[in-house]
Amino acid sequence: MSWKEKLVTFVNEIGAPTLTAFSRPGRQDVSEREKADDDHVVRFLPDGIVLLQTLRGHQSDIQRISWSPDGDRLASPDDNGEVRVWNVIEGQCEIILAGHRGRVRNSVFSSDGKKLITHGEDQKVLVWDLESGVCTEILSTRSLGFGFFTPTNRYVTTVQKSTSKGGFRILYQISLGQLDSEKSLGKWETAGHPIHFAFSPCGSSVAFRESDQVVSVIPLSRKGGAMKEFACEKTLDSTFDPAGKLLAVAGRDGKNEVKVFDIQSGSVRKLQNESTPMRLDFSDTGEFLSVLSGDGLTRLWDTRRDTLVAKLLWSSGVTGSLQFH
Repeated sequence: MSWKEKLVTFVNEIGAPTLTAFSRPGRQDVSEREKADDDHVVRFLPDGIVLLQTLRGHQSDIQRISWSPDGDRLASPDDNGEVRVWNVIEGQCEIILAGHRGRVRNSVFSSDGKKLITHGEDQKVLVWDLESGVCTEILSTRSLGFGFFTPTNRYVTTVQKSTSKGGFRILYQISLGQLDSEKSLGKWETAGHPIHFAFSPCGSSVAFRESDQVVSVIPLSRKGGAMKEFACEKTLDSTFDPAGKLLAVAGRDGKNEVKVFDIQSGSVRKLQNESTPMRLDFSDTGEFLSVLSGDGLTRLWDTRRDTLVAKLLWSSGVTGSLQFH
């Protein structure tokens, strides 16, 4: 599949955050103002990408979105504590989940698409039943981040503070109503509380920012080896490729570079992004990397050749989240 695979981005314009999906022709039943907004997006689309849907309804900026496994639904968390679950095919919001106080950072579907886990700045990790819209479990009230369901839908990974001054521990927690059952994957001491956690797709490693100068990667398996550190100033985002062998890091270092590290060898490749990289996402094949940038452009990179293949313009502001599917 080429870089023209499905692509989704949120446009954070004042008073009117929207979700825009691309793949095939979109709906026509929109207002003149909304149509003008869509036309602005379409005007800058490269050949081969056409508008699928623009999903409107959020009243505040949108954070990191997620696809359901079948690609028919999207979850979009926002700064007001809401998470909207959208039917992308119909272009409708199916349900609004409200259980966090303040910004909801991200969300993830279970592999069967029946549950959604959300994580907010209130440090809560909540599990939602998507058929009823009810929060069925509170996995944590002091979480620094969270990870994934295992293929059996029995476990979710959460990052919790280990002390009030610093450090963290990572847990597997059973997510089937048995909150007293959990397994610690390890405890790490740090000078402060790390931020910007990213789990590899297979759950074998986790990356985090501990200081303004370093991104650390730790193995979660018993045979994984020691923690590794990679130099990157003021990390804003990081993501693993699907194989968990590469780590792409965006930082505010003034050089406008995206660094792609080989975790095993420690070697680094640098993509000159022309503007501050803000959010990163690998395609499902790992062949392409999308980079949301401070100048309002999304740049698509061919990671095999380290070449820029497209620039997409959504708005005059910085977009909030982009995900392949």
